[in-house]
Amino acid sequence: MTLFAWAGLSLGIACLLLAAFVLISARRPVHRIWAAFNAVVAFWGLGTFLAGISKTSSDAIFYWKLAYVPCTFIAIVFYHLVCSFCHLKRKKWLVAAYIQGIFFLPLIVFSNYFVNSTLYLFNSIFYHKATALFNAWVTVFVFIATTSFIELLIFLKTAKGIQKIQALYLFWGMALGWAGGLTTLIPPYNLPVVYPAWHFTICIYTVMMTYAIFRYQLMDIKIAVTRMGIFVLVYTLVLGIPFGLMGFEKERLFHAFGEAWLWVPMLSLLILATVGPFIFLYFQRKAEDAILQEEKKIQNLLKRASTGMTTMRDIHQVLKVILDLLMKNLALNHTAIYLLESSNNTYVLKVSEPLNKNEAGASIEENSPLIKELKKRKYPVVYEELRLLSESHKEEHLKGVVSQMGKLSAGIIVPAIVENFLLGFIILGERKEKNMYSSALIDILAVLGNQAALAIENAIFYEETGKDLAQKFHESRLKSLGALGTGIAHQMHNRFHVITFGGESLLQVIKSIDMENLSPKLEKLIKMVIQNVEKMVGSSVRGAEITEAIKNYAKKADAVPSAVSFQSVVKNSMELLYVKHHNFRFKFVEEYPSDVLLWVNFSNLQEVIFNAVDNSCDAMVVKKRLCESGEIDIKDYEPCVMIRGHVANKNFIFEIEDNGVGFEEDRLKKGVDVPFFTTKGASKGTGMGIHMMFYYIKQSKGHLRIESKNGEYTKMIFALPLAPGES
Repeated sequence: MTLFAWAGLSLGIACLLLAAFVLISARRPVHRIWAAFNAVVAFWGLGTFLAGISKTSSDAIFYWKLAYVPCTFIAIVFYHLVCSFCHLKRKKWLVAAYIQGIFFLPLIVFSNYFVNSTLYLFNSIFYHKATALFNAWVTVFVFIATTSFIELLIFLKTAKGIQKIQALYLFWGMALGWAGGLTTLIPPYNLPVVYPAWHFTICIYTVMMTYAIFRYQLMDIKIAVTRMGIFVLVYTLVLGIPFGLMGFEKERLFHAFGEAWLWVPMLSLLILATVGPFIFLYFQRKAEDAILQEEKKIQNLLKRASTGMTTMRDIHQVLKVILDLLMKNLALNHTAIYLLESSNNTYVLKVSEPLNKNEAGASIEENSPLIKELKKRKYPVVYEELRLLSESHKEEHLKGVVSQMGKLSAGIIVPAIVENFLLGFIILGERKEKNMYSSALIDILAVLGNQAALAIENAIFYEETGKDLAQKFHESRLKSLGALGTGIAHQMHNRFHVITFGGESLLQVIKSIDMENLSPKLEKLIKMVIQNVEKMVGSSVRGAEITEAIKNYAKKADAVPSAVSFQSVVKNSMELLYVKHHNFRFKFVEEYPSDVLLWVNFSNLQEVIFNAVDNSCDAMVVKKRLCESGEIDIKDYEPCVMIRGHVANKNFIFEIEDNGVGFEEDRLKKGVDVPFFTTKGASKGTGMGIHMMFYYIKQSKGHLRIESKNGEYTKMIFALPLAPGES
């Protein structure tokens, strides 16, 4: 056998195996196109092998024609592969390429215009002569291949990250393969300057792409190998048993069944071919479950643990739990947690395992390359990925990141982010068994980082507000009062500057004037003065009411109950609400008995009603904005708060309902009465409002429940005891 034939055979076998390997593991269209490319290259290689071992010119011509059938589509499928990989929209060009390929097929196979004679070269090969049609074919073939490489080069200029690495492997692997493959097009022109066996270099690109699969995990290599092994095993049996019967048991079968002996292997082939896919899928599922059992177990454990961290109150306990969780489950050789010190804008080491004395007090500046990269990505960064990127491309900023990660012995760094704010980060070293961080595991670590950030923030908040509950309630009221300050100052400024000491007296004197003897102009002037003085008096009364409401709101509650007018509490609460939301107009409806007396603490109940209606206003403001932007399809939306109530036995049942955005379903399921719960972060809210309502209502021996539908309404239903003597 000639070297040319050996090269064709090795090419055919290698590419056929790779095509099967990729096809079994394919999850995306580009994978299937890659499999198709390897298949046409494989069949072309086998065709050249058959032509290379031909003993006569006529046999060689036949096999050369067969070889050029798949060869015609090598350039076309390569172009298709590049378009799919680079996400290029070239549908018309692809269709045209496939049509011209189909056009050439009958001319290659059934005519003598493509291959009609041979040359005996190198004293061993019957090589076909070039014809006019062959020259046209070569021109189109080279044009399509060149276009593919140009498209790939253009894509490389803008590609980033792992995709760029994949593109580089594809480009250089293909360049090597095509350089060797094109040498087979020289001998037809009777230019035996290069022995046509260099197409074996195409085998090298299969090694390069296989390395890329292992190194960059273009596919899950464990799953791919498992599927391939099971596929080969199952279908070896499916095809081997029938052909074994035909080859080794023919005489016995003929003796037993006569001329109908062939039905036995054919029926066995039919049965095995039917059940084969089911057998393959069964063993594939079992094998994959066994391979990924430990990985899935780790991922599920990390998921469960990440959701439970947010309930912890001690910051040291939170950090210790995160550290132990990662060290034990991922089998790490090193892990550490850095948190932001806002006083000096640095990230300081808080915990480390194993403890390294050289790391004590270690810190990283906020403007360092590593911190900038974490803020930019908002996703775990992998050392090996960044190192290869920094070595392969001229991205200078990555070199600083890689250098810092190397000094920190970091295999991967997980950012802890709350509302785009980098609270800290978690350093994970290498896994002791040299296991890689799979893409699925990195996704889980990203979730863990976010949950850890919330847990750390909540723990810091607990630590900073470690006071008795009554004091916390008082501070919450003072904080709300501070939020009212601007509106109150504005209102008080306008009202108390129009108050005069003799307002009422002046009004009486003016009204006693006899209007009949005055000129029309003077009469009009006096009436105008009366109106202004009445406004002054009204403003004075209004200012006094606001001041009284503020005093009742701000004073520290002693929780002692007394007979309280429900209407008075609502009035005081609304006085404050109108000040705080003076720029927001909403409809307020009251439907309850005006003479109801409750056995509660006045300040506490005022706090409850104020918080409830305040939340309603916020919800309606959001909904109004969504309606105006078109995100909610409601025209002429009218914000409305309604307070309804009635007496039932010895309790007073009242509802505060708004038509705002409502609660999300998940929020209601988790419970809205969790203390210090807030989705805004500790810097924007105490998370105490709804919890205080539940606390005060329970303290007053009452009940509270919340009904809500996201996007439509929220209804808070209260039950409080009546004052003694009321019924």
